[in-house]
Amino acid sequence: MYPTTHSYSYDDVFRLVDQLEVWKWILNSHVSIGEKITSPFRHDVKPGCFLREHDGLILFTDFGRPEYNKYTCVHAVSDIKNIVLSEAATLICNQFMNGQSFGVKKNKLQYSKMKKDKADITFVPFTYNGKPAFTDMDRDYWKPREVTVQDLRDRYVYSVHHFHVNGKYIKPTYPCYAFVFPKTGNVKIYQPNSTTNKWMSSTNSDDVWEWTREFTPRTAIITKSFKDGMLLHKLFPEVDIYAFQSEVVIPKTHIERINNLYDNVIVLYDNDETGIINALNIEELLDTGKAVFYPIEWGKDTDEVYFNKGKHFITNFLTNLI
Repeated sequence: MYPTTHSYSYDDVFRLVDQLEVWKWILNSHVSIGEKITSPFRHDVKPGCFLREHDGLILFTDFGRPEYNKYTCVHAVSDIKNIVLSEAATLICNQFMNGQSFGVKKNKLQYSKMKKDKADITFVPFTYNGKPAFTDMDRDYWKPREVTVQDLRDRYVYSVHHFHVNGKYIKPTYPCYAFVFPKTGNVKIYQPNSTTNKWMSSTNSDDVWEWTREFTPRTAIITKSFKDGMLLHKLFPEVDIYAFQSEVVIPKTHIERINNLYDNVIVLYDNDETGIINALNIEELLDTGKAVFYPIEWGKDTDEVYFNKGKHFITNFLTNLI
């Protein structure tokens, strides 16, 4: 724990401190929103990242490593200093509010003006007789989850042979999937077995996975991923399921819609520090929301619990809440 004079929460940072000033200090540069920067979270110095504003937060964006795209300045300090979010928040507030600074190991910054255009992602699926197809690898991946090829087709999921990001050819780590959002044409590439570039995306916060019924039920579940959403839909077909692109922010229009439609909303995010904080933040925006978490000894999310303990643990855990 770093010595401090007062303790502060994650939310306190965004009330008390200029987020951009914290980012400038982390990046060791007078950087502004939208300028191209190098990442402090990886070793290369190629400028391919930027800061963006979203619903009052300044978030880091890295098309090559989208796992960092939900990072606020608190997440960044937590990662770089290897401390928990509450310690990072306290450190930021005490030192910035007192006009001090603190040492962060970082890459040398290189930046230039960034184009506002989102990443251009195109892909070529596996095909059979000229139609999109799935391989044995795909069946091996999805079958234990009781997800069928037709389930994937119904959700506009494709098995990817290769893809391009901003014109660059990429041969994926198989299996590889493209999740397509027909309304926007945006694409999310997922390589579950890749150690780098596991996710690559042109999506935005309005791209939502939905498993909804023709007649609106009483209850909805908000979860964090396609896999969790699909599993929950299989186990609770009588409930509407939503999985958003970001755990940090759900657009106001979606919050209003959910509040208008449902009497009971369960927020089911990962049982880790990031998931807990974000679930509790979303719970506050919902009229009848409740953040719940699996016992950590079972697993941190629905997919892990399904494999570690079995689907009956999920149904027993959630049935009384639904």
